[in-house]
Amino acid sequence: MISALKVFNFRVNFSKGTFKSDQKLILIEKDNKSIKFEFNFEEDIDGPKVLLKIKHYYTGTVKEIILNVTDNKASCLLTNDILIAGNMKMSISLVGSDDEILTSTEYVENIIVKEELGEGEEPFPEDVSVLEELISDVTKIRDSLLKDLEDGAFATGFGTITATVDENTGTPSVTVTASGTNQEKNLLFNFKNLKGEKGDVNFCKFDVNPETGRLEMTTTDDFSGLKFSIEDDHLVAEVEV
Repeated sequence: MISALKVFNFRVNFSKGTFKSDQKLILIEKDNKSIKFEFNFEEDIDGPKVLLKIKHYYTGTVKEIILNVTDNKASCLLTNDILIAGNMKMSISLVGSDDEILTSTEYVENIIVKEELGEGEEPFPEDVSVLEELISDVTKIRDSLLKDLEDGAFATGFGTITATVDENTGTPSVTVTASGTNQEKNLLFNFKNLKGEKGDVNFCKFDVNPETGRLEMTTTDDFSGLKFSIEDDHLVAEVEV
């Protein structure tokens, strides 16, 4: 069986430090398609060698390929020793005659190699530009946000805020009841048990000690023998003995 060929195109510009593709790079481990990378250099490549380096994150494998550049174009085929499930990173460099790296640029995204296809996935979908996919995603997010705005999901405001307090005693508490739309939310605060327990009332009582003849003061809750009156703008207390 003759393997089909899947081609991915890249644009490289060393002076600008760019290394890009308009295609989404998702590869399949041990797929029946041969993978070919084609490189288009946006500047004249004359003299230095071009080194392609592919590193596999999980296995640590690093594959180095010297590209044969003709008319500012080059290509290479990927082999199964690097097409292993996981993520790969790719860089491309200009190399001098003494094998010194003159300049290098890295492909900005990880290259994904899947172990197998997910349900409903195609091995290689039709090439779609990254920009088109981005626009599609942004459009979906925009439509979702517009729907939420129409439904009032983000709009917040207040209508009437009221509070009630009961006459009970006990442990203080409050409950809040919300009603109305998000644009005009009504809040009702119900306070309970704010009233304290009734305290004891004591009065001072004065008695004459029959043994000493002295006036002594005691506190009592029986004030039947105590009478108050106001005379000449003064409070007068009378004690019945």
